[in-house]
Amino acid sequence: PICSRLQPLSPSLLWVRRKMSRESRTRLSRDEESLVESLDAGLYDEADNDDSGSDIDREEEIAEEPSSMGEDVFALATASFVRDYVFLQSGSAAYHVRVSRMMFTFLLVCFCFFMQFFLLSAVYRLLCEVAVKQIRQDYSHYQQVMYGDHVHKNGNGFWRGDGNEFFNNVSAFETLTDDEKHSVCQIPLAHPEYTAMILFIWTLNCCAELRNAVEGVSRVLQTVPTVDDVNDVLDKVEDNSSAALVAGLTRSMKFLITVLIFVPRILTVLTLGFLGCRWLLATNSLSDLFLNGLALEFMLMLKELLYVTLASKRNKSITDNTLLPVSHSHYTVCDSLGSAGWAVFAIVWVYAYIYHVQSVVPGYKWDVRPVCATWKDALSE
Repeated sequence: PICSRLQPLSPSLLWVRRKMSRESRTRLSRDEESLVESLDAGLYDEADNDDSGSDIDREEEIAEEPSSMGEDVFALATASFVRDYVFLQSGSAAYHVRVSRMMFTFLLVCFCFFMQFFLLSAVYRLLCEVAVKQIRQDYSHYQQVMYGDHVHKNGNGFWRGDGNEFFNNVSAFETLTDDEKHSVCQIPLAHPEYTAMILFIWTLNCCAELRNAVEGVSRVLQTVPTVDDVNDVLDKVEDNSSAALVAGLTRSMKFLITVLIFVPRILTVLTLGFLGCRWLLATNSLSDLFLNGLALEFMLMLKELLYVTLASKRNKSITDNTLLPVSHSHYTVCDSLGSAGWAVFAIVWVYAYIYHVQSVVPGYKWDVRPVCATWKDALSE
């Protein structure tokens, strides 16, 4: 396979490459530099001599520079924890400043999580469940009218038709009032293409947030080397006196960053994505469906809002100048198309949710759209 043509790094080369950041190269001895050149030459010679045609399937190695983790409260908390913890362990004179900054950033992350979970709870109790109950009642009444005496109650206590052969079609639909017709015809499931597109866009927003979190975990746990001594965590950047390279992290630091920052962040995104889909599918108005999709997005933007508004210039500078190494690899076809996997995931999720997972209208019989297509005022407000 194309992805397997990338030659794995040997342990010795991996160790040297970790030391070969631009900022620390000047401190390597000539013997170490020769070792790097010989190892690199051996790696590329092995790749060049590979008769599998890998030169066609991959490009040259991308020399990515170390970078910060972004501009949000999670990046601020990570940068503050790494820098201040190291200096505190080293006996920093600015003890109170560093402790207060760590406490502030931790409280800021907690406040962000609190706001998100509070809004999630409020959306679920005050909006989502109310909308779900209303749309179930509308569809239950529609079933009772359209199927007459040939109905039964499902597990939720709402009416469902016994079979398509008992469906009365247009004749029974005309007995509904205009308000009842409008409520039924505005059900999102009666317009699956439109609804699927809104859910797809919302899911992509959640995927973007989830991808950032997953890549952040990968950088912390895999790309950043594990060190035993806290004094080996930070390294100076030669051409930027205010910047610091995270040359490694201790196991305890990796554990705390993952558990306190990334795990809650991932769980919040997954919960928000599911409840957002449920709320959107329960929105019994096509115009409100579009607006609710836009309204949900601001919940994902709280981390940037709090960072821009509440973080000081000094803290923002620390966030921008705390650099984490990035992995170095050849650019393959899988790298080029791998990001499309998030779009595939979003498509599969939306399809599965609408046709199999959703419990907003359990036992939906897909019998609204054909009837509403005959009513000229079905989509009018």
